[in-house]
Formats: sequence, structure tokens, C-alpha cells
Amino acid sequence: MSLLVEISEADATGDLARIYEEMRVYCAVPYVSTLQRHVATMPGCLEWIWAALRPGFLTGEIPETAWRLTKVDGVPPLPPLSDSALRLMGVDEAATETLGHVYSTYVRVSPINLLFSDCLRLLLTGSDGGGQGDVKTNWTPPAMLPPPPPMLDLDGMEANRAAVLMQLGAEGPGGQVMVAGLYRYLATWPAYLAHVATLLDPLFTDPAVKKACDAIARRITAAAPDVAAHLPKVPDDLPRPTPAQIDAIIPALDMFKKTSPEMIVFGTLLKDALPNDGEPDG
Repeated sequence: MSLLVEISEADATGDLARIYEEMRVYCAVPYVSTLQRHVATMPGCLEWIWAALRPGFLTGEIPETAWRLTKVDGVPPLPPLSDSALRLMGVDEAATETLGHVYSTYVRVSPINLLFSDCLRLLLTGSDGGGQGDVKTNWTPPAMLPPPPPMLDLDGMEANRAAVLMQLGAEGPGGQVMVAGLYRYLATWPAYLAHVATLLDPLFTDPAVKKACDAIARRITAAAPDVAAHLPKVPDDLPRPTPAQIDAIIPALDMFKKTSPEMIVFGTLLKDALPNDGEPDG
């Protein structure tokens, strides 16, 4: 199995680099999600998609709606980790704080990705938006979260660490595997990654987790038609994705429909299990 193809942030140039930067600013997170990095591999698609959805970020409607509808209910907490246990895993005090920021990043951006995906599905399978006039904005995104550690590439990674990451992967379009960036960041600390993989493995099929994930996805999906209806039509000079491209994008949206709620729930659980929730003392 191969990993889901993407254009990394380091490799993005021109319009893609500009779009990536705007996504970071308006999502208030220091990275671009796998969904957008994957769609960027399809010529012209991310340019059209961002033109279509960007107005919902300028007004704050997409992020604020997604955050308002996100709540994790009914999932038991993970066993808390002590400072001493983390040190044995190679996670020092600074790294504990970094992990807290990583989890906060995913809890912040994953609801946005859900609403982004639902609105995009509506635009790709129906009209190009129905709002009228210029988009006005006075919305200011929250302060950017601190940058994460380097996202490790599976190419050239030692076999055991790569195998644990693949264990956490989700099947994507065409048999490709999507390993969420969250887990690739954790690979910086292999012993901690192994601990997380062991804890999460049974939770992927846990009824309480599934119920919590379904509830988040259902609330956000229900809000998507109203949000999409406020988006103005994409300018005619920007080519709409082709039918073949749409057929490739929809399975990716289906995958993120499953993984984004998991990122919210697991990110919340893992952050709460850190000493002081990953925040420094004082």
C-alpha cells in the first residue's frame, strides 16, 4: 500500500504557496491539513476550491460555526501520564508542552476540515454558491498556535516506527493509506508513539468513540447547507474541477468525514492525559 499523495508545504510554490499561507492564517494553525495537501496534487483544483470557500473564512463563518458545533461527549478519559513515565519515553518538559500544542492544533483544525469538506461536497455536486455581492469581513482569526515539530516522512524511516504509523493509518482513495499528520508528528518520539498506538487501537472500534464522532459529524453536516448558501459564485475565469477530478476528490472527502471527528476526540483525550494538559506550570 502507498501513502496518500500530497504536495508538502515545503514543496508548494506560486499560488499553492499563497493558498497554503492563507489557510494557516484563517484556520489559526501552523500547518496545512492532509486534505488540502492531497487535493493540491490535482491541477487547478485547490485554486478553485479555495476561491469557493475562502469567503467563508474571511467572514469567520466557517471556522466559528465548526468550533461552535464541536463537543466531545460520553468518551471515558485515557489513563493519565506522569512526568516520570514521559521521561522514560524520551519526552522531556519542553516536548510535553509541544505535544499539548500539537493536540490543540488538531482539535482546532479538524472541525474546520469537516465543515470545509461538507461545503465542498455541496459545491462540487450542486451549484457554485448562491451568495451575492462582495464579501466583507471584520473577522480576526485567533492567535496562531505554536509550530509543531518536523513532520517525519515514512520514506527511509526505520521499519518498526513506520509500521506503527501505518497501524494508525486509514484507507484512502485507490487503496492509498492516509496517516494523519497528528501521528506523523508524534513519530518524533517513537516510544511515546508506540504508547499512543497501543492506547488508540481498541478505540477505533469503540462504540462510545463512534457515537461521539458521529454526533460531531452530524451537527456539522447539518450546518453545511446554510454556510454554503452564503458563499458567492466562483469567478467564471477559474476552471471548475473536471468530472474526473471530482470523482477523485469525493472519496477523499469521505475519508476525512471519518478521520476528522477521530482527530477531535483523540486529540482531546491525548491532551487531557498529559500532565497539566501539556501546558507549562505557571
